[in-house]
Amino acid sequence: MPALSLRRMFGGVGVFHDGQMFALSIEEQVYLKADADTEGVFQAKGLRPFTYEAKGKAMVIRYYELDAEAFEDPAVLKYWVQLAMGAALRKAKSGGSSARPKVGPKAVRKRSRA
Repeated sequence: MPALSLRRMFGGVGVFHDGQMFALSIEEQVYLKADADTEGVFQAKGLRPFTYEAKGKAMVIRYYELDAEAFEDPAVLKYWVQLAMGAALRKAKSGGSSARPKVGPKAVRKRSRA
């Protein structure tokens, strides 16, 4: 069974698979992760990106609305979730991480040897 977890973020809830965030639920809307490989698919469907305000500026991130058809058709939902999970996996493999950084007493800290 896949390791799914939820975390509060942006006033909503982030959805993670094996530590990689692939979806965001906020203000009764679900957004899915996109990347350079998949962003055009979301845009071609006319889906809007998630935006928020920070320091008086509108910030746009690569999470796009879930296609409304996905709420009615499990096959459509599976298609969109697979796109989002693929984007999250590619980010993780490229060295980026959607997971929280490890901090605190259990974090491994590298020391430089002089």
